[in-house]
Amino acid sequence: MGTIARIRLKESQLQTKSILSPTSKKFNFNKIVPKHNLIYKVLHEAAKIGLQINEHSESTVILDNAGTEIISLLGKKEALTFATTDRMNLFTLEQLTDSTRKTLITWKQIKHVRACKKKERIPGWFSKLEQKVLKQNSNRELLDIYQSYSKNKKSIKVAPRKISQDRRKRE
Repeated sequence: MGTIARIRLKESQLQTKSILSPTSKKFNFNKIVPKHNLIYKVLHEAAKIGLQINEHSESTVILDNAGTEIISLLGKKEALTFATTDRMNLFTLEQLTDSTRKTLITWKQIKHVRACKKKERIPGWFSKLEQKVLKQNSNRELLDIYQSYSKNKKSIKVAPRKISQDRRKRE
């Protein structure tokens, strides 16, 4: 496989918000097909008729694969909007939980940590995700299946901002 094909495969993996590479045996072609990625479309059509293209060890790209994919928890419509509009590199549910893995952080907190505008409305996919994984919306506690008692190393971390030497700025 050429370098351009590998780049397009990696791009399709990011576009579909998948942890696994499209050439992996565990990859599931079910929700999203990127519009402008021919190699992904070929792999998708090959999977429909039962052909499997084996992955090479040097070309595999597997993101840290422990965790629940967000896209697997969403319906088709929400998954499509999540994949096309999310620019914050969110892939797993563990990225949206706090360090104790017991509570889901709010949309405002995510936007604050990623240094994005906080005034935008909550996306529909995030609301559906909240409905699916929360026990109660008031205390933001996760359902027991999504909780874990080990420390969450994938939780979003707040990076401290540099303090400037300009005294006119209020920080």
